[in-house]
Amino acid sequence: MKRLLPVFMILVACGSNEQEVIKENKAEEITVQQQNHSNDDVRMEFADGSPKLVGKMVNGQRSGIWTSYHSNGNKASENEYINGLLNGKTVSYYVDGTIRYIGYYTNNEKDGVWQFFNSDGTEAQTENFSE
Repeated sequence: MKRLLPVFMILVACGSNEQEVIKENKAEEITVQQQNHSNDDVRMEFADGSPKLVGKMVNGQRSGIWTSYHSNGNKASENEYINGLLNGKTVSYYVDGTIRYIGYYTNNEKDGVWQFFNSDGTEAQTENFSE
C-alpha cells in the first residue's frame, strides 16, 4: 500500500462509489472510478480525458498489470503487481514510445538482468541484479 498515491488512499478510505475528480499539481484533473470495495478498477485521467494510469485493486492492493501513460497517449510504463508488490516484468518508455528500460522485480526488489536503452533505441547498458 506504500506505493499507492496518497490521494488514492484517501479516496479508498472514504469508501465512495461515485466518480471523484481531484486536482493534482494544480495543472491536471485526475478521475478515479471505483467499481466496488474489494476489486476496484482504477483509471486516472489527464484533464483531456485520456488515460494517465490504469490498473486493478484486489483486496485493497495493486494487482496485475498497471499501465501509465504520457500526456501524448503513448505508454510511460507497465508494471506487474502481486499482492501490492512489484513482481514480474517492468517496462519504461520514452515519450515517443521507445523503450527506456526492461527489468524484473521480485517482492519490490530489482531482480535479474535489466536492459537500459538510449532514446534512439540503442542499448545503453545492462545490469544484473540477481543475488
